[in-house]
Amino acid sequence: MQPMPVCRDFSTGVLNGAVSPAGSLRHWLAGRWALLFSHPEDFASYGFEADRWLIYLRDIFDSLRLRAVAIGPDDEASWICEIGGRYIPSYEAELLLPELHGRAQGGGEHFVTILDESLRARRTLLYSPCGEIPSVIELVQTAASLCERAMPSVRRILQSV
Repeated sequence: MQPMPVCRDFSTGVLNGAVSPAGSLRHWLAGRWALLFSHPEDFASYGFEADRWLIYLRDIFDSLRLRAVAIGPDDEASWICEIGGRYIPSYEAELLLPELHGRAQGGGEHFVTILDESLRARRTLLYSPCGEIPSVIELVQTAASLCERAMPSVRRILQSV
């Protein structure tokens, strides 16, 4: 039996401070879609323009109503937290995406999954850490496009950006 984490959000509907992992993440998303990174460090930018890159990423995630989620221990110094994202423990990722999580843990495959507001995987990109790493901006644009097709009301938000 998996332990139930204590909810860190100040929400209503939380019974005795504990919620299911999926319920806590769904509450945090608040109707937004997310990009789930198995290995967020693959996308980190440490160059001269790293601070500008973080500001741009934060703005584009916010303007397109997306969230960044990563698997692993909470790392407040990472780019995920810098843009307002959060980390989920490995066991939560396994509950969400058991087939992908197992492959990433054992076989060295890395992935980014687009999750909708109900935590359903809409698209997954597998990549090799030794190969070409996809652009976070392109991943965000793909997620926004999928969200727009799934939810026509999002079109109005995207047009105003």
